[in-house]
Amino acid sequence: MCPIVAPPGILLRSAGAAYGRRTVLHGIDLSLEPGACLRVFGHAGAGKSALLALLAGALPPSSGEISVRGGDPRPDALHVGLAGTHPDLPRRGTPRTLLASRLGDAGAPRTAHTALATRALEACSLFEFRDEPVSDLSGSRRVALGIAMALAPAPPLLLLDDCLAPLDAHVRRRLVDYLVEARSSDRVTVVHATNRADAEDGAERALVLEKGHQVAFGPMEELTRSEPCDEVVIDALDPRAAGLTLHGMFDVEAFEEPGRLTLRCRDGVEMAGQVLRRPPDGLRVVTVRRRTLADLLSQGHTPQGGR
Repeated sequence: MCPIVAPPGILLRSAGAAYGRRTVLHGIDLSLEPGACLRVFGHAGAGKSALLALLAGALPPSSGEISVRGGDPRPDALHVGLAGTHPDLPRRGTPRTLLASRLGDAGAPRTAHTALATRALEACSLFEFRDEPVSDLSGSRRVALGIAMALAPAPPLLLLDDCLAPLDAHVRRRLVDYLVEARSSDRVTVVHATNRADAEDGAERALVLEKGHQVAFGPMEELTRSEPCDEVVIDALDPRAAGLTLHGMFDVEAFEEPGRLTLRCRDGVEMAGQVLRRPPDGLRVVTVRRRTLADLLSQGHTPQGGR
């Protein structure tokens, strides 16, 4: 008898997305098993929020394939929870009434409402504030309430858009402990988008985005090591053609923008020397610079273009 193989929590193959004519994600490839936690790194404009919208089913793919729990993303609260730093909360109501409304709208079994709401409130350290008017909650507690509303229907996929940082430290620790347990017992998959290399989220895998392109994907420990990475900046009349030419010569990642090509590799100085000795038509090496992934994450450096 063949063993039953569970579908991955998330699977993207060369996935792209666009807002109108503006492409915001290019060729994203990743696979996460149920119960995994992925941290998505990137600075403003990198495509983090677009990736979360794609996973939530709010943004359709413009290319490639995407699968969540073996099917298409389903934009309903029973299948995905999405929370950000500016939750859209009604002006009236309390955490208790808002969660009751959320669970009712999601179609959660009425008999489970109290237990689900209590669990979400406790996970976000809001139980003692459950009858506080929403208008009286502090900014960090409003963020926590937004997370609680995403958690309450117990979706198998939780998407966090940089909303852990505004929480008080003890609230954040309690929530992360809850998520670790939910990932283990309920196989909840968590994706946390942030620009913080030191985020406390329990993630064991990381994805790095730059201007909508995937720079790296792999184990957190491996990607956050400060191993050197050279960048070679080259002027090119046709960057795409130049990138294809150089990919045939060297093991590199290419980042394009009009009239310029940036190559990232482990031995960029040697590669630049070879290009200088026998440059393909229309290429000229501008500069070679030494970077590490830690630089990309902590110093706000953004390479030219994307892979």
